[in-house]
Amino acid sequence: MRADYNRYLAEFAQDGDFDRVVQEALRAYDEASRIAEDGLPEGHPVRLGIALNFSVFYFEALNEPAKACELARAAIETPESALAALPEDQRKDSESMLKLLQDNLSLWTGSAGEGEDADDEDTDS
Repeated sequence: MRADYNRYLAEFAQDGDFDRVVQEALRAYDEASRIAEDGLPEGHPVRLGIALNFSVFYFEALNEPAKACELARAAIETPESALAALPEDQRKDSESMLKLLQDNLSLWTGSAGEGEDADDEDTDS
């Protein structure tokens, strides 16, 4: 939540404040990703949600579409067996997260070099 909060602040921050909140969000996303990878099974909806929001952060706040796509692709490549091992409610949530990741990846790769219109259409949780 701390990472998302700072990502939202970055949308309105100016100059020095922008750099500060972006760095804070980056640290928080890194920490959340590490904790999720260490403590949650592959395909868990929280783990995929972090990947989704972190990829949007790279795309929007850091203007690094290649890194955003890399994160989204890595999450999308979750093996089907990992999803099958989850309880039904978690599996459904994970499938929703994977759909959002795929939608963003399609949008980002289809909009390369087309300006900022794609930024307004990103999907995150």
